[in-house]
Amino acid sequence: MSQPLFDALKLFGDSAKIMIIATTLLLISLSMILTLPSMMVSALLRFYNIEGIATGYIILAAILALSSLLLIFVSIYGMLVNSAYHFASYRSDLSVVKNYIQLSFIGGIILAILGILLYGLGFFISPLATGAGLPLFTIGLFMLWLGGIGLSTLCFKLYEEFKSIPMLISGIFFLIMGVISLVSWVLIHIEARSLMTKIAGPGGTVAVIPPPP
Repeated sequence: MSQPLFDALKLFGDSAKIMIIATTLLLISLSMILTLPSMMVSALLRFYNIEGIATGYIILAAILALSSLLLIFVSIYGMLVNSAYHFASYRSDLSVVKNYIQLSFIGGIILAILGILLYGLGFFISPLATGAGLPLFTIGLFMLWLGGIGLSTLCFKLYEEFKSIPMLISGIFFLIMGVISLVSWVLIHIEARSLMTKIAGPGGTVAVIPPPP
C-alpha cells in the first residue's frame, strides 16, 4: 500500500518547512561570521569601538546559529526521523536515509551546538573556549553535510519513482551544500505536497499502490 509513502511524504514536507527557516537563519549567521573581519576594518577606519561592536556582532551571529540548530534538531527528531521510518517501510532500500539521520545528523547537531556555545562563551570566559568552539562547529557542519548525502540519495530514489525533476534538483543541491541547502528544502516542501496529491485517490483517499519489487 502507499500509506507509508503518503505518511513519509507528509512528514518530509513538514520537516522541509521548518528547515527553510532554520537554513535561512544559519546562512545569515555564517555570512555574518565570514564578514566579521571586513566589518572590524570598517569600524577601525571610522574610529568606532571595535571591541564592543565585534562582541555584539558575534553574539548576534551565535544566537542566530543556535536558534537555527535548535530548529534543525526539532525538524530531525520531530519529523525527519519518522519520515525515514515510513520511507523504509515502503521500500527497504530507503533505510539508508534512516542510518544517515541517526549517525550524521544527530552527531552533527550535537557538535555544532556545543561549538556555538563554546565559541560564544569564549568572549566572556577564555579565548581557549573560542579556539575549541570553532573547530567543533566546523566538524558539526561537516557531519550535517554528510547527512545531506542520505537526503540526496532519498531525493534521487524519489525521482526514479515519480520522475520528479524538483526531487532530482534537490538531490543535486544536497550533494553540494548538505543539509543547509535552502533550495532543496524549498523544492521539497512544494513537491512533497504535489506527490501526495498524485498518489491520493479520488476524494483525497490514499490509493492502494504496491511498492516496487
